Amino acid sequence: MKYRKEMGWSQEELADKLNISRQSVSKWESGTSTPELNKIILLADIFGVSIDTLVKDDVESYVTIDPENKLKLKKMSIDDVTRYEALRNKKTRIIAKNVMICIYACVPLFFLLAMKQGGKLGISTEVSVSVGLASMFIMVSFAISGFFKADINRKDYDLFEKQNFTLEYGIKEIYQEKSKHYRPIRSRRLSISISMIIISVLLLIISGIYHFSSMNVLLMFDVMILLIGASVAIIIDTVSKYNTYQSILQEGVYSISAKQEMPLYQKYGAVYWPIIVAIYLAWSFWTMDWGTTWIVWPVSAVLFAALMGLVNLLKNKSDI
Repeated sequence: MKYRKEMGWSQEELADKLNISRQSVSKWESGTSTPELNKIILLADIFGVSIDTLVKDDVESYVTIDPENKLKLKKMSIDDVTRYEALRNKKTRIIAKNVMICIYACVPLFFLLAMKQGGKLGISTEVSVSVGLASMFIMVSFAISGFFKADINRKDYDLFEKQNFTLEYGIKEIYQEKSKHYRPIRSRRLSISISMIIISVLLLIISGIYHFSSMNVLLMFDVMILLIGASVAIIIDTVSKYNTYQSILQEGVYSISAKQEMPLYQKYGAVYWPIIVAIYLAWSFWTMDWGTTWIVWPVSAVLFAALMGLVNLLKNKSDI
């Protein structure tokens, strides 16, 4: 099943290559029957792996995207894997921190406006907006420089995330156990972070229902942003750590077949984000209300994530 899916074949397509029925392949994959020796030899030849790979669970394989050439891939040692894990975790921390800074960039603006609305500041609204926007651009600039810093070791990431490889004996079992142990932690952390986002939105809704003053509504909005920023940082750290295990094990979006395709976010993002930039600039220059038009970015990010989820769901259904 693993190698069939990596080749992107259905059970029926594999059955045609073996000149057998689809039901036979289904029985092999479910474990209700086993193939005859001549079929095992043929399967090994089709997938470009050794016979031992198909009949023994603990043998590292010659996995290759070109089964006819049977190219032996680079074998990663435990030192290679642990170095990659450390680098990726470091990169994740940098990205999570700078994404949080980007989200928090608008906090000073709304805080200054809140203080102005409450009569706590002796400056004009124009000055409050100017200072708030200046701090926003400074924080975003700082975050962008941090993103470049996170990409320094790109070649080390690409080796695991874009190329195919095999692992030395025993490493796969270690990271399978790590991945299994981390799954409930991932679920718990994602649940907490999503709950924080929901609570933050509820606080803003409550302030509107009970007709809080303009100052308190703006302060509540800042609280919402602070909670959302922390939640997003947790989500990035949690998902990235699980994806590290996936990339080492070459599973999920890091499987051999998936590596051969351009990632969805690159394929659709190349068109989506330039359109969003054009909309943002057009709206901002048309209205000159830069304090409002920034909302395009969080909304666009949520819509893009939803779009990627929908496309991936439709793609998975078509594969089945």
